[in-house]
Amino acid sequence: MNGLEREPLVTSNRPLFGDGSHHRDRIINISLFSLCGILLLIAIITLLTIQFSAINLITIVVILSFVASHALLIQWYRLGDLDPKFRYLLLWNSINICVLCIVAIVYYHRNSSTK
Repeated sequence: MNGLEREPLVTSNRPLFGDGSHHRDRIINISLFSLCGILLLIAIITLLTIQFSAINLITIVVILSFVASHALLIQWYRLGDLDPKFRYLLLWNSINICVLCIVAIVYYHRNSSTK
């Protein structure tokens, strides 16, 4: 050795971020994103089958635009382009999309029953 080489500072195989509880996080992600997907499909089918109007089409476009931007953020997160702290933002966005779909379903079912 010529004195210029150094030993690595970290010699353990510990993950860089978090404590390695990826199994719990993966279950939460899969369950929340599948719930979001199911609610999205129900909302789109409901909005298209009740009565085809401009407001229904606009609502579908708005929900799909939120989902598209969210999917792009998820893709960037999985590629490692986003910091791990954005995981909570992704979970919060998923919950907001679920709430938006539930509100759209309830609103249009309630309006269709009154007519």
